[in-house]
Amino acid sequence: MADEAAARDRHMTEMDRNSAALGVPPVRTMGDLLTFMVAAGVLIRSESDSVKTLRLNPSVPLPDEVLPLTAEERAREDEFRWGELHEPTAQEIIPLFDPDGSQHDRLVTSLERLARQLDVPVESARARLLALIKSDDFTERASVHQVFEIRVD
Repeated sequence: MADEAAARDRHMTEMDRNSAALGVPPVRTMGDLLTFMVAAGVLIRSESDSVKTLRLNPSVPLPDEVLPLTAEERAREDEFRWGELHEPTAQEIIPLFDPDGSQHDRLVTSLERLARQLDVPVESARARLLALIKSDDFTERASVHQVFEIRVD
């Protein structure tokens, strides 16, 4: 419980710093949160015929474009966006393992071959592979043309 309380205190300090940078009150209520999200560009406020509405901004800015992020926060945000971009498609690699074969716990391939099998550019195959490896269930050793082995840990 002490760890959770400390994490909450760190989060509140971070939110207070970001609120101040945006020139809005500290986030303590749902109304404060909505004000924060409008100021950060996540939501767009509009009014038509005296009806006020909020909607998601289709061109939401990146956090470091509107908030004074520390290097650690920027790295955390970058890691999150990278994972959101590649982790779902990384799952396309898993069916390439032969679940009924004698070596079902490994896939021997190259980045070029993997890219052909996934029908994507080599760099997309590499990003998907890295996302899969970051899951801690797989390991690999490789270069672009080198045949490599991915093992289920």
